[in-house]
Amino acid sequence: MTLENGKQQEPDHKTIYGLAKDSIAAVITLSSGILAISLTFSKNWAGDAVSNHKDLLVVSWLLFLASIIFGVGSLLALAGLSHVGKGIYQKSLRIPWALQLLLFLAGLVIFVIFGIGVINNPSSIRTVVPG
Repeated sequence: MTLENGKQQEPDHKTIYGLAKDSIAAVITLSSGILAISLTFSKNWAGDAVSNHKDLLVVSWLLFLASIIFGVGSLLALAGLSHVGKGIYQKSLRIPWALQLLLFLAGLVIFVIFGIGVINNPSSIRTVVPG
């Protein structure tokens, strides 16, 4: 933000920590949501999927779970850094935060690959008939 005198104003530490916390929490929420919904409905569309497809699904679930774990670690590191007044660019936060994001993206890519594989091979999907 530029002030009237042309100097740059440094962002408030509360704002920086708040934005970092919100972005970590958003990835935790997305990972948790994808994991919960896909686990809940997996019997309907992954029950009789080809073994390779099931393996992809399990790998994506494990990556989402690892992302959640590293996200919680990131929140704990952020809380510790804010307590001692250090910035968010410390290794104790950068490493778990980066791992959280990478694991989430890897899980998402593998989950999409699983979905494409199931769509391209509709005979591998078990249809559930009510009754």
